[in-house]
Amino acid sequence: MHQHHHPVHKDNGHEGALDRFQMVIAIAVTIIATLSALVGLKNKSTSLAISLCQVRGNDLWSWYQAKSVKHSLAEDRADIGRTELEDPQVDDAKKKYWEKVIADRSQRMDRYKKEMEETRTKAEHLESLAAKLTAVHEQYELAEMCFYIAISTIGIAALIRGKKLLGLGICLSVVGIAFAVFGLISGLHLVLH
Repeated sequence: MHQHHHPVHKDNGHEGALDRFQMVIAIAVTIIATLSALVGLKNKSTSLAISLCQVRGNDLWSWYQAKSVKHSLAEDRADIGRTELEDPQVDDAKKKYWEKVIADRSQRMDRYKKEMEETRTKAEHLESLAAKLTAVHEQYELAEMCFYIAISTIGIAALIRGKKLLGLGICLSVVGIAFAVFGLISGLHLVLH
């Protein structure tokens, strides 16, 4: 007859605890990794919004400069006309021409000045928005950093079976959640205002 030898397992109470410990670690890492991925997506969209604000702001400042050049050219042309009108020998035809030029250039200068002011206001608003979005972006960056360190700390805790390291990792993830929530609140505040 063939005898089967089955190893005898003694339950000294540690296997159940070890399984629970591993389960807690697995759940913690899964949750933290998911939060990190979500915060990463928000961070990328915030970075894109910052870039768009900066590009659009740069475009507006270029537009402002172009309007400023046009304003200066119109002003120079009007000044030439005023100088020509001061000449006592100017005939009526030239006088009429320069008066028309001065009136036209004055209208253009007014229009350019108004457009410059509107453009400057929009460009400054975009610069301000980009700065505020950068603060939100930094909150998300800090959250991601906390999550990465938390996962690493929990990984080490799994290797050495260290409950204190597990606790530290969970605390770091809570700090990461706080940074993410601050970023979300700040971002929502920007959207609503």
